[in-house]
Amino acid sequence: MGNGVGPSFLEFSTKQLFPTRSVTCYASGEQSTWKILGWNIAGWNRKRNDVEFITFIQQWDILVFQETWTKDEINISGYIIYSLKAHSDTNRGRLKAGLACCISLALNVESIRLADLPPYVMAILIKARSGDLLLINVYLPPSQSLNSTTTIWEQLDIYITEALLNFPHASVILMGDFNSRCGTDDKTLMASRFWKWGDCIDGASLINHYSKDKCINSSGARLLYLTKIHELTILNGTIPSDIPGEYTFLSSRGNSVVDYVMVSKSILPNVSSFEVGEQIFSDHLPMNIYLDLPQERRGNLFPCAFEESSANLSCKIKWSKEVENEISRFYDSPEERFVPNYKCEIQNNLIAIIGGLDPQTSLHVATVLDIYKIPQLIYGPPPVMNDKTPGLFFYQMAPNEALQYAGILSLLLHFRWMWIGILTYNNEYGDIFVQTVSPMFSQAGICFAFIEKSPKLTFVTEMNDLFQKGAKIHDKIMDSKAKVVVAYGESYAMVFLRWLPYLSEQEHTTNNPKGKVWILTAQMELTSVVYQRTWDMEIIHGALKFTIHSNDIPGFSQFIENRRPHNAAGDGFIKDFWQQAFGCVFLQNVLDKVEGAICTGEEKLESLPGPFFEMMMTGHSYSIYNSVYAVAHSLHAMSSSKVKDRAIVHGWRMKLWNHQLWQLHHFLRDVSFNNSAGDKVSFNHNGELTAGFDVINWVISSNQSFHKVKIGRMDPQAPPDKALTINKEAITWHRWFNQVQPISICTDSCHPGSRKKVKEGDPFCCYDCIPCPDGKISDQEDMTDCYRCTDETYANKEQDLCLSKAMMFLSYQEPLGISLTSFAILFSLITVGVLGTFMKHHNTPIVKANNRNLTYTLLTSLLLCFLCTLLFIGHPQKMTCLLRQTAFGIVFSVAVSCVLAKTTTVNLAFMATKPGSHIRKWVGKRLANSIVISCSLLQIGICAVWLTTSPPFPDVDMHSIVDEIVLECNEGSAAMFYFILGYMGFLAMVSLTVAFFARKLPDSFNEAKFITFSMLVFCSVWLSFVPTYLSTKGKQMVAVEIFSILASSAGLLGCIFSPKCYIIILRPELNIREHLMRRKD
Repeated sequence: MGNGVGPSFLEFSTKQLFPTRSVTCYASGEQSTWKILGWNIAGWNRKRNDVEFITFIQQWDILVFQETWTKDEINISGYIIYSLKAHSDTNRGRLKAGLACCISLALNVESIRLADLPPYVMAILIKARSGDLLLINVYLPPSQSLNSTTTIWEQLDIYITEALLNFPHASVILMGDFNSRCGTDDKTLMASRFWKWGDCIDGASLINHYSKDKCINSSGARLLYLTKIHELTILNGTIPSDIPGEYTFLSSRGNSVVDYVMVSKSILPNVSSFEVGEQIFSDHLPMNIYLDLPQERRGNLFPCAFEESSANLSCKIKWSKEVENEISRFYDSPEERFVPNYKCEIQNNLIAIIGGLDPQTSLHVATVLDIYKIPQLIYGPPPVMNDKTPGLFFYQMAPNEALQYAGILSLLLHFRWMWIGILTYNNEYGDIFVQTVSPMFSQAGICFAFIEKSPKLTFVTEMNDLFQKGAKIHDKIMDSKAKVVVAYGESYAMVFLRWLPYLSEQEHTTNNPKGKVWILTAQMELTSVVYQRTWDMEIIHGALKFTIHSNDIPGFSQFIENRRPHNAAGDGFIKDFWQQAFGCVFLQNVLDKVEGAICTGEEKLESLPGPFFEMMMTGHSYSIYNSVYAVAHSLHAMSSSKVKDRAIVHGWRMKLWNHQLWQLHHFLRDVSFNNSAGDKVSFNHNGELTAGFDVINWVISSNQSFHKVKIGRMDPQAPPDKALTINKEAITWHRWFNQVQPISICTDSCHPGSRKKVKEGDPFCCYDCIPCPDGKISDQEDMTDCYRCTDETYANKEQDLCLSKAMMFLSYQEPLGISLTSFAILFSLITVGVLGTFMKHHNTPIVKANNRNLTYTLLTSLLLCFLCTLLFIGHPQKMTCLLRQTAFGIVFSVAVSCVLAKTTTVNLAFMATKPGSHIRKWVGKRLANSIVISCSLLQIGICAVWLTTSPPFPDVDMHSIVDEIVLECNEGSAAMFYFILGYMGFLAMVSLTVAFFARKLPDSFNEAKFITFSMLVFCSVWLSFVPTYLSTKGKQMVAVEIFSILASSAGLLGCIFSPKCYIIILRPELNIREHLMRRKD
């Protein structure tokens, strides 16, 4: 148990507050998720015997209680209990405050209680396999005025500061009831007016959080300030599971958020969930935190305290000689004694380290500097940290690598280079590059002709193998169909690249070597060793290189031009460089006879070849320049801040300046300034420079002079599709391409009208082109699939364009419509003429012989048959669609019924002449009228059912004809349409049968023969109509039906009435009663 009240906060020493002793860690259990409950329980004694309450809290691994209101010991089965007793209210004698921290034995961890800040703060240090956790439990009473709790907040600030100084590796969880209302984002900007001491609050830099409580009080402003200076993140309203920012205190007087959980950045990624529970047992709501902790250890439990005397240190780090020599290079004077992990005598303070061309060195140095919290600014690629400790401090003076990869991808897509090669250095950074860009490029449709890794030299004896592998790589690159090669490597990788042409046998057998477009990453610089200064550089002519954005620094060129060995005090490299660059020696460095040129120190740097020495500032040099000024601006900001002044005000504390270098990180992260070239320098939240990349074209002249031409930029602030800007006209391509933009594809593009078909076993960039199937088009190159046109359009002959369909219907303006209309009118006029002739000669024997009224009815129905065809021509309307088929069916039924009545009457008339026949009573007009009316009424009934159930309607047929939209009448019910035709066919067959039997009956004016022939024509027309109608589409269907109506009606008219008209008009002498009687005799 850790019960009891500690000494007064202002009396204990640093060693009392933060003991430095070694603790042995138990083996961690299998549990990887810690459940923490933070809760103002509003009294322990009333709930200690409540079974439901005890069952509820035992679900959690760590319990953090406020306002226990008890001086008794707290006992919970299965937990280690640390408690801070409540104190009595002097006015009313009631107990106030009281804290408790309970740790489940199931966690199987060791914990230690640090000195308390009675009665409001207690802290527990928990040691786990995944790292150290500093749990600070706080209860602050409500503030009644602005200054009533100022001392408490100052003491809490000092308490946290001392904790961070003495336990920098520990992750911090600060939680409890602060009686602070922090409002939401739009309220945090008001915080500064509640604050009376310390730094001003910059609300814009506070972390975004949400809250249902829109109010902010003075304690809330102080809490926001506390989280800012100690880099803590409020979980309330920040974690997605609590985005609304739920209330934590509910009462009849109102709701508020006064209970908070804050964590350090090192443990924030491990917070899988934060929730505010339901109200139960207290007017404060429980806060649930879930931590997902890894199973391996990531930090030291108790780092060494940085005391003035090394004798007080409780732990030491054992250094290897190699690391000790490496770190010693960064101290100002070799004469000063350097003992790792100790401060011996007085020496210059190391503020920051700038370096990092080699990422592996950067990682080793960062590990060492982490102990002292010294920042490192690297201008090379970031080191790979698969197991990155949160405390490794380094700042990347180059933009995020992802921006460079996106820029390379945009460049490839801009020039449509879809078939490329990759050349990387044979190390883990090359592997990571390939693993990163491969899926990224593949998703964009780019595939790889080859992926080669440059060989690594491990022993001198392997030199021959190195050359052979280099020759194979060169030959493979040059033989490949890919015209573009993306090269990734360190700055010295260019040395290997320039070796390649000299290793290949193919290069020596051709006078005009093939050219490639090299795309180089920002890490690679045009470096050369001494023996390469005269080598040909044709291989990199026309290369495109990404570089860190840089500008001309005022005065830099003059500085370089005036640089001489004699005026470069403190520069230990310049003489070695001078001798190698100019191929000479300084006399003071030579004891024997001088061989070769003597260095005067007045040689001109501008006379050196570009690949050997550049007079312009490179991207790496520009990053170093910005690094120096970033540290300078941060130091200035730190020295000007009130943080230092506030720390020195408390005279009882130890002097913090020697321990404040860790605070430089805060100012480095927030540094923002414009350098002398006008570029803004600042870091993002990951410690990466917020800048872009320039795209440079390397141009090698025929005299081997070297030029860099800026041809584009990758802007991180622009939208992704507009981030890369390229000036094509400014690019100089390799001479092999004759200044024509290279094409790098595996297969020629598939033209519109075709699609790609991937070859089995080949990369997806290698494919065949096949035509689009009928009805589909492709309107772009290299489409993976063809698509259908819309219903209103159709594919053209080339299948690369959708054309609008024409609106088609059988109109009166087109030749077919005019012809059919003319025939309909002509036959109608003929029918009218026949009817008029018969009516004029209605008393003649030939008219009277075969039921004169039935003849008139037949002629009238045939006239209507001819006229009803006009309903089928023209734009389909609702009324015409309703009438065309029904009118045609009814009038045709009437006509066929009349023919049936005529033949039936003739047969019955002759049968009635036989002696004793009873059929005589059926012969007469009544029978004929009954046949016509009954047969017609049946067809009318069928049409009525059709119009009632599923009437025809105007419709649009977009699919029958490829290039036309047919305006038509939809029959509504095809069954009813064919039922009408079937009924007419039935009547026609009956009429044909009856007429056939009556064809040889003796009579002067017997119509049976003519009716038989007319019905044969009628049936032939309609039997051929059905297959023809079904096989045609569009307006041709309508024309077929009109033709059938006209043909069958004309057949009836011609076959039945032409012989009679012949007699009436041309042979009137035969149309007399005497002639009729002679025929009978």
